[in-house]
Amino acid sequence: MPVRPPDPGIGGRLAYWLFPIRRRTIFDNLRHVFGDSLSQPQRRRWAQAHYGHLWRCGYEAIGWWLAPRRFKYRVEVAEAAWEFDLRTGGRLVLVAHLGNFELVPLASLWENPAVRGRFHVIRRPLPFGWLDRLVHHAFARAGIGVIRDHGALPIVEQVLRRGECVAFMLDQHAGPRHGVIVDFFGQPASTFRSLAELSLRLGQPAVPYLTWREPDGTHVVRFDDPIFPAQHADFETAVRSTTQSYSDVLEHFISRYPEQWFWVHRRWKASMASHRRRAERNVDAPEIVRRVAPRPPVAVLPVDDGS
Repeated sequence: MPVRPPDPGIGGRLAYWLFPIRRRTIFDNLRHVFGDSLSQPQRRRWAQAHYGHLWRCGYEAIGWWLAPRRFKYRVEVAEAAWEFDLRTGGRLVLVAHLGNFELVPLASLWENPAVRGRFHVIRRPLPFGWLDRLVHHAFARAGIGVIRDHGALPIVEQVLRRGECVAFMLDQHAGPRHGVIVDFFGQPASTFRSLAELSLRLGQPAVPYLTWREPDGTHVVRFDDPIFPAQHADFETAVRSTTQSYSDVLEHFISRYPEQWFWVHRRWKASMASHRRRAERNVDAPEIVRRVAPRPPVAVLPVDDGS
């Protein structure tokens, strides 16, 4: 992890104090990752840096909506990823709530007609109908299809058969029925198993698609090395091992730009006890109760008490 968070700016400080949405969740998540290595003032500084990032995401979205051509980004492609070009066939894509995760795909696909109409993302409905419709309109404008998470599998299979791409967000909490417990920042986290299951059944790797913002304001789109499904005689073990590989890659990139991850999500809200109770009632497969030995919390050097 970086030694100290970036300066949150005036926007971040104002947002922290005036719009304390999920502030307690952010502090709880920081506690999960850093343990007691951060003092309360240090947690506040990281939280303010995150609010600053969200503030920038908001005005970047407005700026792109008014002038799409002025959006600055660059594309990085790992050498091994060239073989799995998203323009040449149906691909499984691993994405995360990192950087300006809503805007950057819209902006990059808007300027690439060869990919427009060939990229789909699985997402939950937003809590407000007007906001959900607005996001759908923006995605459709950029040529991105939206697949609802409920009953998505048949649609995903149709999309892949057409030679198109489907993106899976794997840094959110998954309920016991749909999740497998893996290690994420040293803590057990229930993670959606659907991407690993598809990867194993189709024999296809997942291509990580990550974004972040550089200090000069330029956004980076990174296609990282494809993650191949684990080879194991036991299918459930292969699902868990493959999902752990996904989480390890996401953790690596989030660790580089932690303030740009979506800390407001309750990532670790599922207790191991709740998963065990569900398994005992035969609601889900027993592998979800696997105990993950917690790692030591992430350590950082002391930072100044800036607020």
